Amino acid sequence: MVGKYTGLSDAYLSVLKALLHASVACQRKLIVDWVSAGDLEDITAQEAPDVYKAAWDLLKGADGVLVPGGFGDRGFARSVLGWHDANSTEFNSETTNPCVIFMPEGSKTHMGGTMHLGSRRTYFKVSDCKSAKLYGNVDFVDEQHRHRYEVNPNMISKLENAGLSFVGRDETGRRMKIVELPSHSYFVGVQFHPEFKSRPGKPSALFLGLIAAACGNLETALHDNGHVRKAVTSGKSNGHSMLKTHKNEIGGPIKSSNGSVNGVYSNGNGNGNGLLRMGRCFSLGDEGGG
Repeated sequence: MVGKYTGLSDAYLSVLKALLHASVACQRKLIVDWVSAGDLEDITAQEAPDVYKAAWDLLKGADGVLVPGGFGDRGFARSVLGWHDANSTEFNSETTNPCVIFMPEGSKTHMGGTMHLGSRRTYFKVSDCKSAKLYGNVDFVDEQHRHRYEVNPNMISKLENAGLSFVGRDETGRRMKIVELPSHSYFVGVQFHPEFKSRPGKPSALFLGLIAAACGNLETALHDNGHVRKAVTSGKSNGHSMLKTHKNEIGGPIKSSNGSVNGVYSNGNGNGNGLLRMGRCFSLGDEGGG
């Protein structure tokens, strides 16, 4: 789990629960390593090299990576397209590459009641994509939203030419809801919060995809339209589904306030099979961006 608020695990409580629901469905024991996004930055390598190394070691050893919503100014458009000033207009209104922009119907002066808030519909524009298959090959899904900023529709063609695929959009086709990187085994970013609808026995489709990818069972989940028919035969599952979490060792362990964390386990053979980026705005010009 790579985020900005890793010092307070309850900030991601709904995300942890969604991961747990998906892990139970896959009959896997969930192990969460907490990595502060700031520890991965070049400035940390200069100021605290031990912290930097420990953070990257955890990330490289992970079987899957989840990046919850958060504010920041990092992303795809800078590293792949070379747009060094790519940004959200929330942070830099003068950028020549505004990848994330303010929603046109919102108000910049009146904050109350201006969010793209609540259950909103997302239509799949690419039927043969991982997200659509995980949702059961439906034409659309309804998920919970909470944001004011969105991906600049004028940038979509350039981003897709660079490898991204915006597989889910709103009814107008101009609002981006789900993005995938087809060349990756499981790289999914969403504008909404799929964790809010996850339940025991009915895990979020995208969280299920992440866990399935992390334990090498994604193809089965895709073939079965987001359902896992049987336990995965390889790996660390011992028949019990428990949540285990620990933080970058330099920062010390994190303990859950609800008592659901029983002990600390190190990650196994990390193969980086899955990445899920969710909530707020896609990681294009910025990490969060509203």
